[in-house]
Amino acid sequence: MSVSRKCPQCQEWNTDHNVCVQCGTSLNTDELRNEREAAQLKKHHELNTDRIDAWIAKLSESKKMGGRLMYFMVRSVWFVVFMMLTFIYAVIAFIAG
Repeated sequence: MSVSRKCPQCQEWNTDHNVCVQCGTSLNTDELRNEREAAQLKKHHELNTDRIDAWIAKLSESKKMGGRLMYFMVRSVWFVVFMMLTFIYAVIAFIAG
């Protein structure tokens, strides 16, 4: 029984092939699904990263005192956490010799 698949790139119908005979695009459904899921995951990750960056930028440029105060507190906590981690790593390195 022959299987016909339509190429997502050139819209050419292919029979019993895993690669499009016209443009060479893979027609393997598992590969296509994996590529699509990877692209969606990457887009979702970029969207979430952009939201955080946009929120921090919005706070830093806020005209209201509460927004600027929140930005200052977030930056201060971030700084303190990394200073404590640096100190802990320095102590461990000093003890290890």
